[in-house]
Amino acid sequence: MTQSKWKPLARLRNSFRDRMRNQELSQAPRETPHLVIAPEETEIVEEEAKEALNPEFLFEQFPFPSHLSLRPLIKKWQSLEHTEQRHLQKLAHEIQELLEKSPRLKTQMIQMDQLTEQPFFIELLTSLQVSYTQWQKKAQGAMKPFVLEVLYANQNLSQILFKGGTPCYTPMGGEGRWLRELIIRAYQKIGHDLFQLDFDLEPLPLILKVPLEEGLERYLEVVLDDSLVEVTMASGRKELSLKDKEALSAKPLSLSTLLDLLPPEDFHFSGLMLFEAIDLTQEMTLKELRKCLRADHSFTSLDGFQQITSLIRNYFQISGIDLELILTQGDRVVSFQTNETGDYRPVMLEKKLFNQSLMGKSLKEDHCEAISDLENLADPLMDSELKEQFSEVYLIPLKFLEREVGVLEVRSKVSELLKKTSLQKVHRLKNLLSEELDRKNQTFRLSIQAVILEKYTAIHPSVEWAFRDAALDYVNQKLENEMPELRPIVFRDVFPLYGASDIRGSSSLRNKAIQQDLRDQVYAAKEVIDEAIRHNPMPKFQEIRYRLQSHIDHLTEGLMAGDEINVLEFLNGEVETVFEAITESIPEVEPKIEGYRSQINTTHGVFYQARKDFDHSVTLLNEAIASYYDEEQIKFQTFFPHYFEKQSTDGVDHTIYIGAPLVKDKSYHPIYLENIRIWQIMVICGAAYVADNLSASLPVPLELTHLVVVQDAPLSIRFSQDEKQFEVDGAYNIRYEIMKKRIDKAKIKDTDERLTQPGKLAIVYTSKKEKSDYEKYLRYLASEKYLLDDIEDLVLEDLQGISGLRALRVGINIKGLPRQKEDKAHTNLSHVVNTSRRWLIKKRREMEETAQQVSLSVKRASEKRKKEGISTE
Repeated sequence: MTQSKWKPLARLRNSFRDRMRNQELSQAPRETPHLVIAPEETEIVEEEAKEALNPEFLFEQFPFPSHLSLRPLIKKWQSLEHTEQRHLQKLAHEIQELLEKSPRLKTQMIQMDQLTEQPFFIELLTSLQVSYTQWQKKAQGAMKPFVLEVLYANQNLSQILFKGGTPCYTPMGGEGRWLRELIIRAYQKIGHDLFQLDFDLEPLPLILKVPLEEGLERYLEVVLDDSLVEVTMASGRKELSLKDKEALSAKPLSLSTLLDLLPPEDFHFSGLMLFEAIDLTQEMTLKELRKCLRADHSFTSLDGFQQITSLIRNYFQISGIDLELILTQGDRVVSFQTNETGDYRPVMLEKKLFNQSLMGKSLKEDHCEAISDLENLADPLMDSELKEQFSEVYLIPLKFLEREVGVLEVRSKVSELLKKTSLQKVHRLKNLLSEELDRKNQTFRLSIQAVILEKYTAIHPSVEWAFRDAALDYVNQKLENEMPELRPIVFRDVFPLYGASDIRGSSSLRNKAIQQDLRDQVYAAKEVIDEAIRHNPMPKFQEIRYRLQSHIDHLTEGLMAGDEINVLEFLNGEVETVFEAITESIPEVEPKIEGYRSQINTTHGVFYQARKDFDHSVTLLNEAIASYYDEEQIKFQTFFPHYFEKQSTDGVDHTIYIGAPLVKDKSYHPIYLENIRIWQIMVICGAAYVADNLSASLPVPLELTHLVVVQDAPLSIRFSQDEKQFEVDGAYNIRYEIMKKRIDKAKIKDTDERLTQPGKLAIVYTSKKEKSDYEKYLRYLASEKYLLDDIEDLVLEDLQGISGLRALRVGINIKGLPRQKEDKAHTNLSHVVNTSRRWLIKKRREMEETAQQVSLSVKRASEKRKKEGISTE
């Protein structure tokens, strides 16, 4: 609901004065505004957007008495007869003279035909609300208060909503939903004007759909202005009691409550409601397009592709365009389009030809381009038939997070039409298509991965060639009638790199969360018993209360092994049995019991707020870091292929293998090992930045520690058919695996200080050469502002079965990241942080909505039991 306070201009007064005095002879440049009495019953059918309404909300017509009246407007003009602004004073005086000639217009209720005698009179009267300039520029009109009957439309609105004097608009959602929204707005007016209450109702937008020529549509949002509407109470209507006001102040407030406490027949609306129609065609079309793209077979079926084509035509408001959608999926390039016969099937394109074409160049440069001179265009993918059928082609490259998704080719039969389209409009479509089609590509890749998981295992792309070769040998053996046997997948003499970003004190934080939830649940149960004792101090209640207090005191001191099981057995057994007895004997305590039960998580069967916050914090942090690692390692594969795997528990650890045996048809040089060691430290610095920036957004702030384990000597890895993963091969190499599992608990020798500390990177080594190499890397990265210049060389306490370990430890320059350099590992840091925050907000909103639904269900169940109990008696 919007209220406008627009002041009239001097030229408005002169223009309308001349028109009113010389209406028949006037040669005004504006055409006569459209003045229409809407039919009493208009059949409006909306098949695309239907809303299920509860039976009590279904009305055949607006239930409040509502009448058209100019009295609110006339009162405003009368108040201006003594204003100091002389032009308004004079105009108000002239209006009074005109009204004296038409006294019927001053009555409480007027008929629409009274305005048809002077069609510009309404514009003159409403000039206090709508300026001449706004009336000229915008699509505006008037209607009876809260009744969907367009009584008056200015020239702009008339051209949109009426064709040959006939309404051509359709309410989105149908008349039923519109009527409901108008009723809600009417109650908001009643609450504000009569009772000074703001009802907790959230009206939905009022959208009109207007069909255009050649299958196009426009969407308009109707924004109402009720400042010229008066609401009065019927005679004999009583004021609200305190109880009624409390019910009307409830959150959420239902429409049925309003209908019961404030019957429509007790209120009367009179006046004139102005409204403005705002074009939402782009927004609504993009919304439908996103919905269409997320459906199954959206562009892989003829119906889906035709729907996408129709929506994009509507978005550009151009009917004579066709589409070709080209998607890139690794080495594959697939084209989707329809031909003249209506056949629809994907066509594979040669990657080389695509890269040489204008489409490939447009995608590589990420640049939209309109091509009008098709006849003289030399392009390997644009044939002569296309040049004969179309006059213009618009190329829209699709990229998402630097990933190439494809190209949308928009073809027009009218030249220079698409070229005139605003870049802002094109980029809105480009961004939506890039995001949704990238989602489709990711889903496609995941489906392939699922097949591999079912038949074999998850295979890293860098070593996929070895599995293909082994599978080929297996097939050849079967063809030659031999006993087939899969040869082992072993890579010898590869160099390992291991890194871990662990959550500091995760076990302690998890125990504290469990302790907090248990204590809260016991305390909530004790409050129920306290309430029961106030009504009936039974000894059994006193005994239960004593035991609950004992558990609270014990849990306050700490959480011991077995405490959780003991407490829950007590709560779910004896305490719940007592609650059932209280419900039957002391019904006044039932709300307290329902409040206690509403806080119990339906999945876990316990209070779960503190643990939920901790679990969601861990999940968010893990997903953010894992996503960052994935994106960065994919980019780094271009330097030299390497094997990469990660695991997420309370933090994320990763393992990298690099060496000549892992690659095929490509030479290896030791410089690649040094390169990936530097990159690993850079990426860990990026992970530290992500964690630091997300910490404030987490329900439970978490700190990360960072660790790298160095092994300068090569080792062998073997693919295990049982575990479906690579394992270190050989007895000596097992020492490296043991060290990886135990090193995070290591302490500095002769101290109780842990090696790993938040904000620092620890690098564990065993030889002087490893130390020398990594000191060189650390000094370089300190000069690049990744690290601080505070390197420590530490001796570590012996681990079980491992001795002689040392470590370098250095501070991470978190505040200095990210610097905007494309060749650095932190280019995606800001994106990862923002995406993770959006994920957290979405999850919190889902949790809040679920909690509200559970609470409402419990309340309804309680009310139902009460009613059944009363009827039984």
